[in-house]
Amino acid sequence: VTPRAGDVFAALADRNVVVDYRRDRLRIGFGIYHDEADVDRLADIVTEVWPLIAQSAVP
Repeated sequence: VTPRAGDVFAALADRNVVVDYRRDRLRIGFGIYHDEADVDRLADIVTEVWPLIAQSAVP
């Protein structure tokens, strides 16, 4: 939950990561067509945008 879900959404979209957000929530989903490399790539990108996520987190 983050009040800046839209900002995080945009940061991920800039890196070609497709997620969904509704108000203050982000949703990341995987399908049968994703593989381990996709998970690793997502982890790397989340690490990259973590400062944006961390500064906006709701306690």
